Amino acid sequence: MAVVGEIYAAFARGDVPSILAAIADDCPWEGWTQNTAQGAGIPYLQRQTVPAGVAAFLDAVATFQIHQV
Repeated sequence: MAVVGEIYAAFARGDVPSILAAIADDCPWEGWTQNTAQGAGIPYLQRQTVPAGVAAFLDAVATFQIHQV
């Protein structure tokens, strides 16, 4: 739980190096059953299991334009 809390705090700070340092080599990122985004082929929501895959996800998220309604 402490590691997950650290990752969320790093995400809030925009601290990608700390996020990647906390990810284990066998961490299942975006790896849950019935993930329909994976079935639809959305590239940044495919299951990743290495820090490099998490970095690619974060790179994709950095390009998003988030609009508040």
